[in-house]
Amino acid sequence: MLSGKFQEFPDDDAWHEERLHAWSLLQKHINWWEIGSLKPDDVPPAHASPHLFYGIYMDQVSRRAAVQIA
Repeated sequence: MLSGKFQEFPDDDAWHEERLHAWSLLQKHINWWEIGSLKPDDVPPAHASPHLFYGIYMDQVSRRAAVQIA
């Protein structure tokens, strides 16, 4: 667990490199992020990608971890 601040990477020239880096990381881990992008109803295709990219400035890490209980 961590506490910190979110920083959105807007789709503009100032954040272009950060957005490309975020997209390259998502391409390495194909399935873990897709659940948030699925919609239960039929949605017409969009003309542009509505992806939101952001970073987290970490202030503190708790050293606690989640575990799966069988």
